[in-house]
Amino acid sequence: MAQYLANYDLVTFVEALDHLDWNAIMNEEYHSLFANDKWYLVPLPKGQKLVRCKWVYRTKFGTNGKVDKHKDHLVTNGFSQFEGINYIETFSVVSKMKSIHLILSLVASFKWEVH
Repeated sequence: MAQYLANYDLVTFVEALDHLDWNAIMNEEYHSLFANDKWYLVPLPKGQKLVRCKWVYRTKFGTNGKVDKHKDHLVTNGFSQFEGINYIETFSVVSKMKSIHLILSLVASFKWEVH
């Protein structure tokens, strides 16, 4: 099964360029980063190295086993960054409402005893 699923995930940007679905999704992600002021282009300061980034691709499947959607993320190679030089802020993953509802329902289902 893992080998079957692995055939759907792309490895390189060049592979993604050959697929219209992935092109549209990468375009949407790219424009979303700019629209939300999470990423912007700046000139490279003299004497500094470029912080590289790469696209990560995942294919999500529905319960019926068919492709549900394609997901991609543009990520930086953070190991080459230094605080205060080429980044100031850090960001964490945002929780989905479904996850919060699940946790709250689990908490509500347990009977808590106060001693």
